[in-house]
Amino acid sequence: MPMIFSEHMEQYDLEVVFPRNVNFVVPYQRTEVDIVVIHGLNIEANYYVHRDTWSYCGKMWPRDILPSCFGKRCRVMLFSYNDGLSVNDEDTRFIKHCDRLLRLLMENRLDDPTRPLVFICHDVGGLIVKEALAKAHLDKTGTIHIIDQCTRMLVFFNTPHHNVAKSVRNIASAAVRPTPPEVLDMLDKACNEHVERIAPLEQRGRLYRRRLVINFHGTNCYRGKQLLVEKEDTMMNARPEYWEKHFPIYGDHTSMCRYPSSEDITCETVLKTIGLNTYLAMRMFPTSEILNRAKFRF
Repeated sequence: MPMIFSEHMEQYDLEVVFPRNVNFVVPYQRTEVDIVVIHGLNIEANYYVHRDTWSYCGKMWPRDILPSCFGKRCRVMLFSYNDGLSVNDEDTRFIKHCDRLLRLLMENRLDDPTRPLVFICHDVGGLIVKEALAKAHLDKTGTIHIIDQCTRMLVFFNTPHHNVAKSVRNIASAAVRPTPPEVLDMLDKACNEHVERIAPLEQRGRLYRRRLVINFHGTNCYRGKQLLVEKEDTMMNARPEYWEKHFPIYGDHTSMCRYPSSEDITCETVLKTIGLNTYLAMRMFPTSEILNRAKFRF
């Protein structure tokens, strides 16, 4: 693979959690879509934040519930970029995280590189995905541009699209293990640099064209103190011709991603929204048609 990625660390992983037995393939259960789930900052000091972000008493809904929305004809992968028990300087390396995500996606999609992609992200995880899509969109080598072309839907849970540095500082400052001031400053710098890189593409709608965007916003204060991300900051306000939907969720910054069962009203709402809109996005923007179109030029 061409050396278009920066140096990376071994802690990165793209874990396939569904189907659990990757060697067992039933013909009528052909995989129709790849779902990539990306955690945010580990403010609750969990050992396995890439799993615990989406888990309630051992039940992880992207693995145990979400596949039923697609007749189990999907593959669910969890991206892990920092399982440290605190918010540290590793969390500020958005470019390195997006590089590793792109590399792992390319390696794991060799069987079908054109399979539609859906990204489900929590807070900073959404920033990493936007970095990855921007890099894929601007790729001139022809290596990773396919990731941008095949992405059909983006799902964000409390990802700040405006006032990014302020929101991310609020999230990091709420950690159960105090975040060092120097790390907060590094996060501020990383967020400002992220905005500078992404803003030109967002203004032209390059990150959202021919795909559907869903923003979920937690309505409850975290630990009863404050909203870590304001409602207005979770709304992209993209161009009218692009598809963006916004839904409030009963829960705080972390509980909005955890559901006790499929009967939970919040879980039912989230899963139906993701499932129905994924099929809508794939029907409206078939990957086969997009791959035959000329690449955007600036």
